[in-house]
Amino acid sequence: MVAVTDFPTPASAPFTITAGPDGAFWFTDVNGNIGRISPNGTVTRFAAAGNPGGIAAGPDNALWFTEIGGNRIGRIITGGTVTEFIIPTPNSASHAITAGPDGALWFTEAGGNNIGRITTAGAFSEFSLPTAGSQPFGITAGPDGALWFAEFGSNRIGRITTSDMITEFTVPTASSQPAFITTGPDGALWFTEVSGNKIGRLTTGGVFTEFTVPTPNSQPQGITVGPDGALWFVEANGDQVGRITTAGEVSEFPIPTPGANPFEIAAGLGNTLWFTEFTGDKVGELTLSPNPPPPAATTAAMIMQRGSDGSYEIYDIGRNTILAALPLGQIGTQWKLVGLGRFNGADTSDMLMRNMNSGDFEVQDVSNNTITATVPLGNVGLLWSTAGFGDFSGAPNETDMLMRNTGTGEFEIYDIRNNLFTGFHDIGNVALQLSVAGVGDFSGNPNETDLLMRNTSTGAFEVHDIANNQFTGVHGMGTVGLEWSVAGFGNFSGNANETDMLMRNTSTGAFEIYDIANNLFTGFHAMGSVGLEWSVAGFGNLSGNANETDMLMRNTSTGAFEIYDIRGNTITSASAMGSVGLEWQVGGIAADPPTDAQAGASLRLVQAMAPLAPAAGFAASSPTGDPTAQSDTSMLLATPIRTA
Repeated sequence: MVAVTDFPTPASAPFTITAGPDGAFWFTDVNGNIGRISPNGTVTRFAAAGNPGGIAAGPDNALWFTEIGGNRIGRIITGGTVTEFIIPTPNSASHAITAGPDGALWFTEAGGNNIGRITTAGAFSEFSLPTAGSQPFGITAGPDGALWFAEFGSNRIGRITTSDMITEFTVPTASSQPAFITTGPDGALWFTEVSGNKIGRLTTGGVFTEFTVPTPNSQPQGITVGPDGALWFVEANGDQVGRITTAGEVSEFPIPTPGANPFEIAAGLGNTLWFTEFTGDKVGELTLSPNPPPPAATTAAMIMQRGSDGSYEIYDIGRNTILAALPLGQIGTQWKLVGLGRFNGADTSDMLMRNMNSGDFEVQDVSNNTITATVPLGNVGLLWSTAGFGDFSGAPNETDMLMRNTGTGEFEIYDIRNNLFTGFHDIGNVALQLSVAGVGDFSGNPNETDLLMRNTSTGAFEVHDIANNQFTGVHGMGTVGLEWSVAGFGNFSGNANETDMLMRNTSTGAFEIYDIANNLFTGFHAMGSVGLEWSVAGFGNLSGNANETDMLMRNTSTGAFEIYDIRGNTITSASAMGSVGLEWQVGGIAADPPTDAQAGASLRLVQAMAPLAPAAGFAASSPTGDPTAQSDTSMLLATPIRTA
């Protein structure tokens, strides 16, 4: 199930570790260094006095760390330059640090009995804890927008809001010494109990559950969510890596170096976890067995993302049900999924990510339900936003990117092939009162992706033909009242080489389909009114029926999913598909596997728009009122990977 590899870090004491914004792992060495280890095991060190302790990736593309003895918070960029900020409280013995939901870094002061906060500009705030001698240690961003921390000395788990409201919860096992803490895949907080020899679980409502580690006196320390959806922890006295499922099943795996004293663990991309060996002078890599490939009946892949910690999952969908749900791994929270497509090879579920602080792009190459590579593409200024994805060049089996300057209205095309920007094309300006409604084959010309725009003042639509990376024509299509918003695009009519438009009345919930062919509205079809508590999650061939684009809906209160089969411009059935916790958001839906050039191209356009569609005003339920009334409830996911 697992393989462990050790990488030497001579004359060091590796303490804590985190994934960096550059694809490497960064760790603290309490002897006075910050270390960087590449995926192939190459180690680089940068001097950092003051006994570095905790480390975390910040929202600014830098790494932030605590200095236990130096009473400072440090910042190091990936080039190695260190900046330090003096903590106001003397001898604070700061330990763990994490990125908060407010764009600041939050840290624990074991000696100062405080929770600290530092902005990326270096401004401090400190909040005194109610319990004296609490010795706060681990800290994490919780699923509820608060920070949660472990009080090593007072046997409590604490919670602090970004407006400094503090609550404490007493751990059931006395003198358990809670140490590290993380947000679990089930929306609860999971923590280690060093003296209690247990793994603890705490709901945001304050309910505890504890699970005993099989090895006596193992001294569990660091804990994180693994790529398999389980919790992984290290045993400092047991020289083992442990795994616990959300149901409480525990497994243990020995590490090669005896007396290594493993201390913290962090999840990487793909199927890896990395951990420090405090007295072993090493950093270890644990590799899990790869995810299984999509089941044979799969026709679409849905990517879901959890913004609080950058976790991603893939859901294989076919026959109107979830066939498999698998973790993909964690990506730094400064990276946002902007589109799915065929950026390398045949798969259409490759993830194009953008760093929202720097404008950098990278491809997460996804094959057989696994991230197989991370490839940087380059930088585009943040004045440029992604406008859509499609085959703008006319080259077969290619997904290109359309960008727009938010200040001028100018458009640019970036050709993408084999995970590289292979060309750049400035295609002209369009007045800013015209917003991008979507992309698709509106002209009917083969191997072409066109741009549909809408006047935000009048509701008028116009098509801009794109061929060979150029605007080749503009066609007015007519006006639709502004109470109707664009919900998405797909082949709803079943006609070949056609991209139709689905619209939603934001007040009544009514849906309408507009057939589009040869740059004209060729038909109009009312589909009925649906409940506004259901939002559009995406489009794709979810049923497996040929030449069909179906609609996936999500209940904004419960996280429940429903599939609406659309054929011949009519909703033909509604099928319940299970629930996923609301901390998880749909990133996009891709054809998986692509069937042929035409179907693959059509579905690429459908899925590419999914991450771009605004959530507000897009909703759905059964046209008859009760969305489950005509559903086959046997298709409910029995054990969804994420539940609220």
